[in-house]
Amino acid sequence: MRTRADAERINAFIRELGRAARAPARLHLTGGATAVLEGWRATTVDIDIHLLSKLERAFDHDLEDVRSMIARGLVDAVQARELFGRIEPELYRFPAIDPASFRARVERELG
Repeated sequence: MRTRADAERINAFIRELGRAARAPARLHLTGGATAVLEGWRATTVDIDIHLLSKLERAFDHDLEDVRSMIARGLVDAVQARELFGRIEPELYRFPAIDPASFRARVERELG
């Protein structure tokens, strides 16, 4: 299980990057929004997790994949929405993710 990020250390790091670059800096953490759900590997089907990752990225080909997985019955939209609801409160840990936009995509694509 990944340990919680120390927000103050991250903010200090971002400030230092900005000073070094002599310009504003923005840090994008990777690892996927689904990584915040404790125990997800033991309780979910991987394709549902990948579906949420694709929805978060929102590239055209990812959204096409999501629609195809739903149309082919490879994912349970109800379960995917439930998984999103479980990770949503922890999305603040991922500054590059806009929770409102992510939620809107989930609702639009999963009904």
